[in-house]
Amino acid sequence: MGLILNLDIISEILNFLKYDQNSLHSCILLNTSWCKVAIPYLWKFVINDYYFQDANNKKSALITRTIISCMTPQARETLRYNGIQLPFYPKKPLFNYPKYWRKLSPLQIESMRRNILDNGEMKTRRQVADDGRLRTNQYLEILVEKELYKLFISSCPNIHHLILSKYSLIKFPCLTRCLEFLRIFEYGDMKNYVNESLFSSIYSVRFLELSEICHNVERLILRKYNRYLEDNRGLVKFIQSQRSLKFVELEYHEGVTDKRNQIATTWTSLVETALISKSSSITHLSFKNGFCIKPESFTNLKFLKVHGIKIWSTGLSNSCHFPNLEILHVFHDDITPFNTYIDIISRTGKTLRSIVLEAIFTFEPSEDFINYTRLITSKCPNLRFCSFFCTSDLMNVFPKDFEVFLETCKQLEGIILHLDDQVDQSRFFEILANKAPDTLKLLLIDCNDENWCFSSEALESFFENWASRHLGLLSIFFCNDDAFSNEEYDIFQKYVNRGVVKLGRIDDIDDIELLKEIEGTFEWA
Repeated sequence: MGLILNLDIISEILNFLKYDQNSLHSCILLNTSWCKVAIPYLWKFVINDYYFQDANNKKSALITRTIISCMTPQARETLRYNGIQLPFYPKKPLFNYPKYWRKLSPLQIESMRRNILDNGEMKTRRQVADDGRLRTNQYLEILVEKELYKLFISSCPNIHHLILSKYSLIKFPCLTRCLEFLRIFEYGDMKNYVNESLFSSIYSVRFLELSEICHNVERLILRKYNRYLEDNRGLVKFIQSQRSLKFVELEYHEGVTDKRNQIATTWTSLVETALISKSSSITHLSFKNGFCIKPESFTNLKFLKVHGIKIWSTGLSNSCHFPNLEILHVFHDDITPFNTYIDIISRTGKTLRSIVLEAIFTFEPSEDFINYTRLITSKCPNLRFCSFFCTSDLMNVFPKDFEVFLETCKQLEGIILHLDDQVDQSRFFEILANKAPDTLKLLLIDCNDENWCFSSEALESFFENWASRHLGLLSIFFCNDDAFSNEEYDIFQKYVNRGVVKLGRIDDIDDIELLKEIEGTFEWA
């Protein structure tokens, strides 16, 4: 008789394999015990908005077919009465698949509704309702979407991530049980509302309803943050009702900034006031497009991310003080002066683990780059990832400072070098070959020059020195690799084949996998 494992051991094994979709498929086929434990893990891959974004995605139709096979007879009869004849399934599903749903979004619901009403793969039949009337498309769309929401809310005991719906969910059975331990709450878009003030009042009610149920949200995501949202009393009540809010992500809605820009220095919105009241627990702040609130009030931050700041509005100032900051990631900030970030770093303890800053060389004094390098060398010995900046007029000073940094930071895994067009990159290859810590595994060179300023001899010497130190595979990325000569490319390829280096191009620094990994480790810290 073969070895029989108890369910706890099987669960531990599958938890180790939870990101390996092929292995999970294999586990389902072993026996009933393995299948029962593996199905929830496998459905985490299914609950992915990627499958629902494309109206022609066949996987979306297959998922929808599986979901409606779990509909109750009462729900199927409601749809049939209104002229929607769903496919008949002679066998009851082995699992109640909606039970494993952890993220519920309008995108998913709308995609399933389209699959049901637009026939195609689903083979749904539209007919005259039992009362002899033909329902309008809008009526049927609302009916189907509400039945889908009802199915998920009544089936799933624990939704982790909810994107706000335009429908009132408060009357659906089991809503309290379903959302009691909601961790991520997201407000998405107002595209279905032409009248913005009407939109505001409708969603204010939705926020108020959920504030009576959801008190354990840890992550709040507000997309399309605008003037109708920042004084939304329902949202204020929802924020105030949370017990342990940690992560706040705000996306500024471009085009509605006039009011805020005129009085930004003195004006504080109701939502900002509510968030400030939670500042003792908020450790993660993320801004996109603009600073929707003043960050300086959140002194317990461990994580600060800024992306795409192009709007003149109140934001980071030299007085900001984040003594516990561990992650500082800044992408495409065209507004905040570089020395503001230097001041923020200077006020931290020795806690910073990752610093990514994108600078515009045209507007930044060169001495700021030297001050920055010396500052992080003295203040940030535990860095895993860091950006550096060098202009041609600093070549008599910066290389030595860079060497000192590499000798000081022994946990460094990734480096971004922002270099201007005239910097001799050969010098940096030489320094890295001799001084890089054993932990280094990624190098990104950001230079917009049409011709790289390094020789083939220097490149070959760097790779040979790196290989001789047995430091492992080094991933090298360039933001512009079009200027490589054939000879230089052949050298890269030679060492790629030897397993010394991995070569790639990246258009957006925010896409670096190591950065995503670092951010992920702090997401729920």
